[in-house]
Amino acid sequence: MTNPSESLRHIKTPFRRHLVQPKGQSWSINTLVINGPASQGSDESANLIDPRRPTLVLTHGYGSGLGFFYANYDHLAAMRDSLGRPVQIVAIDWLGMGRSSRPLFEKRSRSSQKGKDDEQLIAAAEDYFVDSFETWREELGLETFALAGHSLGGYLSGCYALKHPQRLTSLTLISPFGLPAHPQASVPLGEVSKQLPLAQRLFLSAWNNNFTPQWVLRGMGPYGSKFASRVVARRFPAMDTNDQSLISNYLYNLSTLRPAAGEYALNALMELRMVPVQPTSHYEALERSTGESRRSSNAGTFGLFARNPLGVRLGQGLPAHMPVNILFGDNDWMFGNRNAIVSLDLIARRKKTKLTVIDGAGHHLYLDNPGQFADSVNASVRSL
Repeated sequence: MTNPSESLRHIKTPFRRHLVQPKGQSWSINTLVINGPASQGSDESANLIDPRRPTLVLTHGYGSGLGFFYANYDHLAAMRDSLGRPVQIVAIDWLGMGRSSRPLFEKRSRSSQKGKDDEQLIAAAEDYFVDSFETWREELGLETFALAGHSLGGYLSGCYALKHPQRLTSLTLISPFGLPAHPQASVPLGEVSKQLPLAQRLFLSAWNNNFTPQWVLRGMGPYGSKFASRVVARRFPAMDTNDQSLISNYLYNLSTLRPAAGEYALNALMELRMVPVQPTSHYEALERSTGESRRSSNAGTFGLFARNPLGVRLGQGLPAHMPVNILFGDNDWMFGNRNAIVSLDLIARRKKTKLTVIDGAGHHLYLDNPGQFADSVNASVRSL
């Protein structure tokens, strides 16, 4: 594959794709539309969507792009709302990621933190994505819609729902990052760095200096594509080799696009935290923590968490009438500490929240079980 659009060739349903540049802005959002208006003449931007149609907006996760849903678009295109109308499917690349524009994203660093508290830094990082998404919505004239996001895209979709709840008919969080609160007695890893082995201190230093997975792939030069292929093959061992190649090439191509921008959300919105070692009876619960990556040292066990956890914010801030559907795979590391997730008020006490577990699926449940994924998303938009 020579470009990141290759995966879209596997979509059988007619679609339109356009770089949407809002008026007065220098950046564009890569946008794909299925079940929208037909193209009119040579102007692909004209009537890209029909704001009157029931609409689902789909957003990807960290370091990814709308092409990752290549196996889902034909399933989703068959969706109907409660009145039997086709649902307009709109997918985007977040600003700073995929094939959208990549304006400057301020890295989290010692210089950027001067004169700002932690909440301001986190809010600025969230607003980079959320505010540009809202400007994109205004440009298209999309008044209300169902919103679905995977992983970090789920986190950002939740942030959008809190800031613009009147725009959403429903919210679907697909293996979302950052729901649980920080474990009790946990601390940022930097506060106990002197207790860590050398390898972990080096990893922490790289993290704090905004070294990203994309930086690693770019630094590997011609070997980067081979490394991406091995990673994809390990993650999706049962997948057809042609699909493995499609995904790994797409991932590699996106990772090598310049300039680097949205990838710096890694350190801006996420942090490594140390959880003190508990008595043996609690050890298994710690091992099943929600951290994206779990490691052990003499000081305890550490993992990756949201700097400002989303679950409590959604439980307190979403309108009671908004339907929320949360999807996890039954073998999903993001669903590792199930007790911490299902006990959130967002799930345990909110009447309009539904938790769905997808069979035979991990974190990328939309690829592991596309059929059940589409059925679950369809259920969340039938109220449109």
